[in-house]
Amino acid sequence: MKSPSDFLSGGGEMGALMRAHDWSATPLGPPDTWPSLLKSTIRLLLTSNHPMFIWWGPDLLQFYNDAYRATMGRERHPSALGQPGRECWAEVWDIIGPEIELVMSGRGATWHEDALVPLTRNGRQENVWWTYGYSPIEDETGVHGVLVICNDVTKDHLNKESLRRLNEELSEEVQVRKQAEAALASERDRIDAALEKSRADLAVQILDWQRLHAMSCELLQARTRQAQFEVILKTIADLHRSGKGVISLHDPKRNALVTAASIGLGADANALLACVPLGKGACGTAFETRERIIIADTETDPIYADYRQFARDEGIRALYSSPFYTRSGEPLGVLSVYFDAPRRPEARELRISDICLGQIALVVEREQAESRLHLEQQRSHKILETMKDGFIMFDAAFRVLHINSEGLRMDGRPLSELLGRTHWELWPDTYNLQVGRELRRVMSERVPARFTHCYDYFGRITWFDVSAYPHDDGIAVIYRDISEQKKVEQELARVVDESERRRRLYETFLANSPDLAYVFDLDHRFIYANEVLLKMWGKTWNEAIGKNCLELGYEPWHAEMHDREIEQVKATRKPIRGDVPFHGTFGRRIYDYIFVPVLGPDGEVEAIAGTTRDVTESRQNEAALREANQRKDEFLAMLAHELRNPLAPISAAAELMDMVQLDGKRLKDTSRIISRQVKHLTELVDDLLDVSRVTRGLTSITKTPQDVKGIVADAIEQVMPLVEAKRHHLTQDIAAGPAHVMGDRKRLVQILTNLLNNAAKYTPEGGRIHLSAQSDGATVSLAVRDDGIGIAPEMQARIFDLFTQADRTADRSQGGLGIGLALVRSLTELHGGSVTCSSEGLGKGSEFTISLPRLACGQPKGDGKDAAQSTAPVRKRRILLVDDNEDAARMLAMYLSAQGHEVITEQTSQQAFERAQRETPEICILDIGLPEIDGNQLAGMLKGRKETAEALLIAVTGYGQEQDRQAAMAAGFDHYFVKPVDLGKLARLLEQ
Repeated sequence: MKSPSDFLSGGGEMGALMRAHDWSATPLGPPDTWPSLLKSTIRLLLTSNHPMFIWWGPDLLQFYNDAYRATMGRERHPSALGQPGRECWAEVWDIIGPEIELVMSGRGATWHEDALVPLTRNGRQENVWWTYGYSPIEDETGVHGVLVICNDVTKDHLNKESLRRLNEELSEEVQVRKQAEAALASERDRIDAALEKSRADLAVQILDWQRLHAMSCELLQARTRQAQFEVILKTIADLHRSGKGVISLHDPKRNALVTAASIGLGADANALLACVPLGKGACGTAFETRERIIIADTETDPIYADYRQFARDEGIRALYSSPFYTRSGEPLGVLSVYFDAPRRPEARELRISDICLGQIALVVEREQAESRLHLEQQRSHKILETMKDGFIMFDAAFRVLHINSEGLRMDGRPLSELLGRTHWELWPDTYNLQVGRELRRVMSERVPARFTHCYDYFGRITWFDVSAYPHDDGIAVIYRDISEQKKVEQELARVVDESERRRRLYETFLANSPDLAYVFDLDHRFIYANEVLLKMWGKTWNEAIGKNCLELGYEPWHAEMHDREIEQVKATRKPIRGDVPFHGTFGRRIYDYIFVPVLGPDGEVEAIAGTTRDVTESRQNEAALREANQRKDEFLAMLAHELRNPLAPISAAAELMDMVQLDGKRLKDTSRIISRQVKHLTELVDDLLDVSRVTRGLTSITKTPQDVKGIVADAIEQVMPLVEAKRHHLTQDIAAGPAHVMGDRKRLVQILTNLLNNAAKYTPEGGRIHLSAQSDGATVSLAVRDDGIGIAPEMQARIFDLFTQADRTADRSQGGLGIGLALVRSLTELHGGSVTCSSEGLGKGSEFTISLPRLACGQPKGDGKDAAQSTAPVRKRRILLVDDNEDAARMLAMYLSAQGHEVITEQTSQQAFERAQRETPEICILDIGLPEIDGNQLAGMLKGRKETAEALLIAVTGYGQEQDRQAAMAAGFDHYFVKPVDLGKLARLLEQ
């Protein structure tokens, strides 16, 4: 008699653990009290060699067999036995929990093939792929648990993934393989779907599933199509409790069904079914109509009339033929199952048959795909062998697995020396080079890479273009010798660099050149314009390039002229030059341009280059120079005239004194004439020096508060002799109030005196001159108006320019050098003021107005006049006079002797120096422009000797510039006089 706990007998380790487990501590209680449904299911689990697992009850208490135990790891086994499922599988409950709840709720079973369920096993997280199904354990009262039938397919998954990656790299045909695998998974889902619908008898469902699962496992083990067909036929015969069946495939060439596999039929039967025409018998009709044909009784069904004797010979009384299809719906063949008694197949049998049909179709399509893949692999191998690139495949340890013919050719060693050896053995010293680093990175990171590498390839420097890709556990490398290409690239890079350097040079030069640079094409359109030209046009590069002159706004005559010139350059191949006015963003300017032909290698003109220079200022300067040259000539002519005027009476007086013995009165008159004319000459020279210093900014003024009324009085006092001599009528309009300015009294008087002198000179005798002095809050204005010769309008704009004079008569009776008004303007501007001129024209008089900043308050501390000179008796001095001009030295010596001084005269520096050591003069009067040793050097020599170190040194020279004065003072001179010497001033100095 069986014990109630016999259902736990056997079962290996897990049977023992279940029997030893304290079940009374669980909601299930002792095993004897367990439901029969649970017992029968556990019994099925313990007796199965396939991994199986049970969750039971609301707590999903766990049971599993020895086959499943191997998949759990030490973290769960054996503690998982009897443990609630949620506790055991917490880390993946988000994956499996919803499916368990679906099955427990009575909504059907689930099935997964090759599904990723990550698990922690044996101390580490693993990615584990499973093929598993959750089936409800149920009776008429409902679902009480979940039966799990599973298989760890991780290895198969990884193998499939490796195969998929290889196929992807080699050919697009790998998609067929993937689709075949997907179809297999789909068929397995269809098996699960069929199992879901069959809940009537759990034991039958489990048995059918086990048979189908066993078939799937055997299919995985079967290596040929024939073997796989035999597995399927055996499974179908077993499920149908029939021993006969045939798988027929369509042969497109014969348009018939041919036997691919059979079971339980004799040789004659196989021969009869070896080639069945379409539309004949059950299988031919099923294929043609694409419908399942069921023959419930072969003796009565007319469809099977032609094969009735065949059925009698084989003991067949019923059958059905089912077509099977590709995934796209095209028929592949027919499965026929035979029975030994009249009957119709059950729905369960047909569902299982449909599952098997899917497997048959999958096997056929897989074989076709593998055949195509094999052909593609052969083609890929042929491609690898014929390609012009080297190809090497390495395993994970960098051992050579394959190398193509080109790789062998480039390496030069036989295949036997390369296969099985590592990269580092075959190509030493590459481990730390770029190629070694990149290959290791591809191997470790599983990412592709492409790079170039220079390597001393057995004594030859070689450049390679290398591409590396992860492949299975290793990598595949494609490489090409690009040494020649590199040489070309390096030469090209050198040429490009040189070209770029020249381009930058030219672009920098052209962009920063003030000249306009441009290039025309043969259609007269601009194909280049530098930056300054674009600015002149006021356009961007895109707006200007490609357009002709007319389109860029040139006047029609101007554009037509350039068109003619371009055509002339093209025809003659010679440059052409011209100048033209143009109005652009810089205003209306004058441009000088040149067009030159650009010749191609064939000597033909391929473009016209040009440069244009703005010559507006140079043309204006040329005009100004011509005008200045004319004014210079006029000035020199006037200067000669002005110099001859005083020289004539001086020459006449000298000849008169030499010709006759003059009495005292006539001698004094002659002396006065000479003195007066010399003074006039001195004033001319002083004016020239004065205007030179002022216009060059070398004149400094000493500003003190000045009363304008005093300045007016001094100026009138100086000019009155000329006014009276020409019998002019001078009137004044001087403001009553105080008017003070900050300025140099001498220079202010000079300014006003010049204006009054000009008014007196250029006004006909008996004319009227009016002087006014007015002031407002900020300005003091002095105006001199006359009714003289006037000024032409075109002269008024440049009347204050140096050497400018109004037109005179040939006699130049009024004199003047054209420097007076230039001096007036310069001196006025030194005082922060301005001067203007106005005239209604020739013969209508003129008016000059000076405006000076008014001094806000305060009175001048004095009138600025020199104190009276002392008239003390002259003290006799011993004087050394040195001048290489003998006449000048004699005259000055006579003057000094007449003053009562002892004078020693020398003409050379060396004689003067030697005599000075003997005579020890108190005063030395030295000319600067002495030959051999100049006056500055002689002064230094005298200061260096104790005999003359204390002597007073006085320079007498024709050099009147400020720098000449400074050089003399630095050489040791105490005083500086410019020839002709102001003898009165010299006499006063000697008296001190």
